Amino acid sequence: DGIARKCLNMEEFMNLSKCQQRYLASLLPSSDVRKERNNVKLEPTALSNSFFVSYFREWQDKLGKGELSVEFASKIKAEADRQVSKDPWKETFFEDVWGFSRAEQVGSN
Repeated sequence: DGIARKCLNMEEFMNLSKCQQRYLASLLPSSDVRKERNNVKLEPTALSNSFFVSYFREWQDKLGKGELSVEFASKIKAEADRQVSKDPWKETFFEDVWGFSRAEQVGSN
């Protein structure tokens, strides 16, 4: 929680560029944001919202474990593709069109 509070506070938010402030504000619930002319103002409780802090912690954990990297995503996709093609029962009995099995199609030729 200490790291989240150091990263997520009004002072740090105000140090961001206007473009970055608008982008981050767009990710928050509308009840936490006030738009005044070309500026974005956050409600005092916007960055201490329990859901926001919870998701921020989850994001930090995933980032620390490398779960948000391109390499990790590629590894997960490759593993999923490998598992799909390894099920012999599915390979034998899978129907491309419901009601027409491969065995019936081969037998009718």
